[in-house]
Amino acid sequence: MKMLRPIVLTVFVTSLVFSAVSFAADKTDVSNKPAMEQKTESVKQTKTPSAQEKQDYTKAIREELNELSAKIDDLKARGKELKGEALKKINAAIEVLKEKQAAAAKKLDELSAASQDKWKEFQKGLNEAVTDLKKAYNDAASHF
Repeated sequence: MKMLRPIVLTVFVTSLVFSAVSFAADKTDVSNKPAMEQKTESVKQTKTPSAQEKQDYTKAIREELNELSAKIDDLKARGKELKGEALKKINAAIEVLKEKQAAAAKKLDELSAASQDKWKEFQKGLNEAVTDLKKAYNDAASHF
């Protein structure tokens, strides 16, 4: 199981970085709240969340990260048309986004690997990582 973790993480991060989905609007504002935040409020009231809740949460976050990855890929594509200082700025922004993507993927991996009665402890950190990634994307997209 421990041998699979780095492989699964690598595949996941690679899929985040290289996924390609059409980008409907150039500068669509992405909400800074993770999709599952409202749902998790009701889960907080339950003492022991079910395996299904954990699975639903991780699936929703994974989808959210994939959508953000596609938007970041679009930003990269738009950046290839830039020159000079603008190119330097978008490349720097994309590097920051890659770091934040990796941090969110790591948090998701930690949450996924957590035991059934402990996964909720990782949820806040993952929510913060996703929110941080969204904020960084919105900031970068607003400049390009």
